[in-house]
Amino acid sequence: MRANTEKTLSATEARALFPRGLMQAENAFRFSCEPLLLAAFAHLKSGGRLLDLGTGCGAAALAALCLEPSLRAVGVEIQAESAQAAEYNAAALGFADAFRVINADLGEAGLFERIAAHSFDLALANPPYRQPEKGRLPKSLSRRIALFEESGGLDIFCRTAYKSLTDSGRFSILYPAARSDELAGALERTGLVPLRKLFLRARPEKEAGLVLTEAGIAGNTRENGPREDTLVLHAAKGGFSPEALAFCPFLACNAGQRP
Repeated sequence: MRANTEKTLSATEARALFPRGLMQAENAFRFSCEPLLLAAFAHLKSGGRLLDLGTGCGAAALAALCLEPSLRAVGVEIQAESAQAAEYNAAALGFADAFRVINADLGEAGLFERIAAHSFDLALANPPYRQPEKGRLPKSLSRRIALFEESGGLDIFCRTAYKSLTDSGRFSILYPAARSDELAGALERTGLVPLRKLFLRARPEKEAGLVLTEAGIAGNTRENGPREDTLVLHAAKGGFSPEALAFCPFLACNAGQRP
């Protein structure tokens, strides 16, 4: 596994520097600003329970805990080394008791024997969304799993989120804006309905590349169509825009790559 810093920090110091210093599995895909934006978008409920689907090194769940330390979180990660990295990061940030990591496939039959169904106030997902037929597959299996949709794809994330949530729970997911209709279809098939959307533009003149979507359980929410808004991520002269930094303060560290 690899960390961005070798200095041993206190939990308070590590939180102040977050997301710098997060440990990541040696051959894993390096996380970008996407999980940080996802955590900033999510409706974090004081004292709530959060489930992070495909947690990787824990970036999204740990960002949520930094924003709302009263949360209790569970992360599910298919790759063992990434799950170990998430556990290490939780301990380094002082969240060992608040963040439990499960090394499991979302599709495995016994998953909800390890986490209680219908008990989470919030589910998060930053799923792999590259399509194998439209991109060159990396040689590294871990990178392929992190980047490219495998069997089940989007539907399995939505189904797992649906089964995990309480009646009033919310599911926040990041996905390509050009495939927002596919996302809407997957949500509908699994009993979820979009409530709000935030389209992410790299620059004002560009089309939105990604969309953050919050969904709730169909029939338990007012379904008048989702509220929609747009966030421009980068300023004209480079760097993140003031609006993006106000939305997600973690971007100030310039961690990761631009979406």
